[in-house]
Amino acid sequence: MKLPDFLVLGAQKAGSTWIYDCLKEHPDVFMPKAVELLHFNKPNYDDPEMRAAYEAHFADADGFARVGEKTPGYFWSTDRTRSKTQPPAGHNADIPASVRNVLGDKVDFIVSLRHPVWRAISAFGHHAKRNRIPADKNLRDVAHKLGILDIGFYGAHLASWLQTVDQARFEVLIFEEDIVA
Repeated sequence: MKLPDFLVLGAQKAGSTWIYDCLKEHPDVFMPKAVELLHFNKPNYDDPEMRAAYEAHFADADGFARVGEKTPGYFWSTDRTRSKTQPPAGHNADIPASVRNVLGDKVDFIVSLRHPVWRAISAFGHHAKRNRIPADKNLRDVAHKLGILDIGFYGAHLASWLQTVDQARFEVLIFEEDIVA
């Protein structure tokens, strides 16, 4: 069974679903039907049952030149010294090492980024639409929640990944320049 040899990471609300849709159309690329598996976000990612459930998403991947997965949340790193607006307690604190543990060190990464202010505004709207934010709150009131602000600290998140993964394995796309165009 083939497992992913590339992952689409990236700041949430920065075009990763569009990237997924484009890759899914390519005849040589396998992308699972589920858009965000969130497998490596979980601290128990390597539990045998969890691992089997993850691998099941790739049961039909044989015969494809490349196999990928898209979960932008993998990009969000944990560093309690950086800020108080961190991933929740149930979030895997070392996603890069977890990815390497399961998929090896030959995995490539596509990272999509967006101007951090516009990304935060979009994230606020996303969470408000899903009723995760009370209707009477504005962006300033909730910027410290749900990663609205913290996910925009791109340098810190990339640095976390680069402690485990070779920089040459990354393709960084900028939403305003590479995706919108």
